[in-house]
Amino acid sequence: MLFHQFKHSNPATDSEIKFIESYLALMLLPLKEALTQIETHFLVGASGTFDVLENNLPHLEKGKKYVCLSVNDYDNYYQQLVKTTLEERLQMEGIPNLRAEMLVVAFILVKYVFSLLPNSQRFYISDYAMKEGILAEMMTASA
Repeated sequence: MLFHQFKHSNPATDSEIKFIESYLALMLLPLKEALTQIETHFLVGASGTFDVLENNLPHLEKGKKYVCLSVNDYDNYYQQLVKTTLEERLQMEGIPNLRAEMLVVAFILVKYVFSLLPNSQRFYISDYAMKEGILAEMMTASA
């Protein structure tokens, strides 16, 4: 788990954030290369960190099984969140206690992925994670 590889200060320092970003750039090079070959307009996320985003950012659009959020709103929230201490995150509404400790590293990861999608202005959060979506599809197909 990425979180366990990076123990950071409380709050994380700029140099720690840069170090994590450098690590991600190296580890996600295959993703970066793939995205140059495939036209990608937005990111779809589910569960975990994305649940926190859904709870804390305004929705541009809400469907039956998804919400659409702004990358700019994410960036603004990111700037606030990475500067917080664990104690502050534990007090913030919409952040489950179990997620508070790992959230900074997770937000850095999401921000890095957004940097690979420079033309993306929005992202979607699915109500279903991949395994739930596949299961729902299989159940519908067999009915």
